[in-house]
Amino acid sequence: MTKPMKLEPNTNRTRAPEAKPKGKKVDYKVPSAHGSQKGKFVGDPSAIHIHIVGDNTHIIVRGKRTEIKLNGAAALKTKSLKAARDALTKPGNSAVAGYKNCLAWLDAQK
Repeated sequence: MTKPMKLEPNTNRTRAPEAKPKGKKVDYKVPSAHGSQKGKFVGDPSAIHIHIVGDNTHIIVRGKRTEIKLNGAAALKTKSLKAARDALTKPGNSAVAGYKNCLAWLDAQK
């Protein structure tokens, strides 16, 4: 196995360093749009997230979808929020991106 080479020193000191490309910074704490999908997202759209789309609001945790009924009877809302929180707080999920933001959003809905 060969040793890795050292980086060469910069010999052109008059040239300014190139700016790094800036991507879109997303604050997953605030519900935001994602791509071409309708509605707003809380959490990380590529991991644990809540998708707020009118009567089709749901949480996706490790590929499993749980409906959240925000419009309707209080008992149904409470039951669906509890089911969503139970799905989210299963062991091992706390290390996945989007967990804390989704948990905070669910707690704020009570």
